[in-house]
Amino acid sequence: PIGFKVQSKWEIESPNLISPKDKARLTLADLQDSGLRFTWSAAHAAERYLLFVERKSEKGWVKVVEQTLESNTFTVSDVVAGEYRWNVASLDPKGGPAKVSPTFSLLIEPMPTLEWTDLASEQSYPGLTPGLKASWKPILPAPAYY
Repeated sequence: PIGFKVQSKWEIESPNLISPKDKARLTLADLQDSGLRFTWSAAHAAERYLLFVERKSEKGWVKVVEQTLESNTFTVSDVVAGEYRWNVASLDPKGGPAKVSPTFSLLIEPMPTLEWTDLASEQSYPGLTPGLKASWKPILPAPAYY
């Protein structure tokens, strides 16, 4: 028997997730100015994509984004610290089943908090009137404070 495989040039493929990488660890400070940007490769024959992002809560996974897009990038500006997972589906323009990427996870760590104290890390800011004096517990591995 002779076998062959027919592959239509219109058959869609699932996208490849690019960023953030699987198991990425970011901080809120990393995302403060630019937000959290999701990118994936353009998939063969796909014209639209469905981005799905969830954040873990005490009650389970909560939808953060479920957005149909014509581009292969999307930025979320109002992220909070926590554990996230995301994937993207290529949507078939002819109405066939979507092709879903693998799911990636990431962790967004909270901003470090300063604990005010009377310990050695101390800065004085003299002025014409009473100066400002601040002291705090060091946050390791911070190389300097500004």
